[in-house]
Amino acid sequence: MRISHMMRTALLSLLVSVSAPVFAIYKCDVNGKVTYSDETCPGGKALNINSMPSTDGTAAKRQLTEDEKKLKRLEDQRHKREAREEREQNQIARANAAQRKKCSSLAQRKRWADEDFAATAGKASEKARIKARRAGEQYNLECGL
Repeated sequence: MRISHMMRTALLSLLVSVSAPVFAIYKCDVNGKVTYSDETCPGGKALNINSMPSTDGTAAKRQLTEDEKKLKRLEDQRHKREAREEREQNQIARANAAQRKKCSSLAQRKRWADEDFAATAGKASEKARIKARRAGEQYNLECGL
C-alpha cells in the first residue's frame, strides 16, 4: 500500500501541528508598559505557557528532608536503645560473675568444713559436723544447689 506524496505531507503537517504549542505568547515591554501578544515585538520574550511551574520538586525535596530527619531520629533512638541494652547486658554479666565467684568461695568453705569434720574426733567432731552442715546450708541457699 503506497501513500501518496500529498497524503504524506498532510500527515506530517498534522503531526507537527499537534506536537507544537497551539500558539506562542510574547511579553513586550514598550515605554515601561508590559503587554502580552501572540505576535512578536522588538525586544519581546517568548513565554512558554505549556510548562507550568512544578511544585512537585519542592514537595519532593520537603518530603526528602522530612524522611531524612525521621531516619536520623530513628537511628538515634536505635543507637540509644542498643547502648542501654549493652549496659544492661554488661550489668547482668557482672552480677553473674560475682555470683559465680561467691558460689565458688562458698563451695570451697563447704569442702574445707567437710574435710575438718572428717578429720576430727570426740567433742570437736560435733562442732565440726555443725560447721560443715551450716556451710552446706549456706551454699545451697546462696547457689540454689
